[in-house]
Amino acid sequence: MTKRVQVRVPATITDIGAGFNSFNMAIGLYNFITIEETSKPGFYVTNLNEASALPDDENNAILSVVKDFLIGKLGYKIKHGGIHIINDFNVPLNRGLNSLAVGVVGALIASSVFAEVEISPEELLCAMKSYQSLPYNFASTVIGGFVITSPVDESFVVHRIDFPDSVKLTLIIPEYEISGSDSTRLMAHKITMKDALFNLSRASLFVSALCQKNFRLLNLAMEDKIHQPLLRRKIPGADEISIIAKTCNNLGITFCGNGATVLIMHTQCCEAVVKRIERAYLSHKIKARVLRVEVDEQGGGLV
Repeated sequence: MTKRVQVRVPATITDIGAGFNSFNMAIGLYNFITIEETSKPGFYVTNLNEASALPDDENNAILSVVKDFLIGKLGYKIKHGGIHIINDFNVPLNRGLNSLAVGVVGALIASSVFAEVEISPEELLCAMKSYQSLPYNFASTVIGGFVITSPVDESFVVHRIDFPDSVKLTLIIPEYEISGSDSTRLMAHKITMKDALFNLSRASLFVSALCQKNFRLLNLAMEDKIHQPLLRRKIPGADEISIIAKTCNNLGITFCGNGATVLIMHTQCCEAVVKRIERAYLSHKIKARVLRVEVDEQGGGLV
């Protein structure tokens, strides 16, 4: 029987509100990575759905990770033939949902299962260092849930908190991409003490609002002065969306990661707000789709 492993990994939303490089959350939107033996020697890749935009040769990032980790790090020996990798992505690329990084996590999990090598979540995140500059940003993809991360010297601490069931998540995903090269320029090199204190207070307030279920604070608690203002410069319609966010009580609105996808956290119906955000994008001739998702509590694993 041909050896075959398939894993499912959830999208992760990073940089939530004021939690730049600190807050990340796994959601119920998934990429699938399959590794299987093939009679043909070498490594081959097939890209499906959202992954179809990726290279289908040796330049494919997921293929490179599998090849390096499976053979180089785990020492797997191919006895006959080669390896076929299937990337089936439902998470759109370059929209702030970390589709490619999520795929890398899936590649590591699939490789370890394929090689029959047990690997802990901590070891998996450490392995991510070789492939992502900020591996702790994707801790929620590994363990699921809402995660707070903090770098400590050359390592990091990962702490998961319970996300309230009563808070619902709505995504507005525009047909507008911000490339990886553009997103790297969205890092603030200098920040004022005033803005740093602002973000510290908002991030603390956000965690308190979730833990104490004081959702009236969400709108205020998800404000940001370090990352989101830079991101808005790259997104048509972002200024209008920012104004909408300020006028909406009892819900929180933020852009996801380094992309143009808008996340709404709400406890009541938010259809009117969604329509306003859609119109803001349409005014710039950008279509968007609306997706209701839940927090993924499981993280990546076998299908």
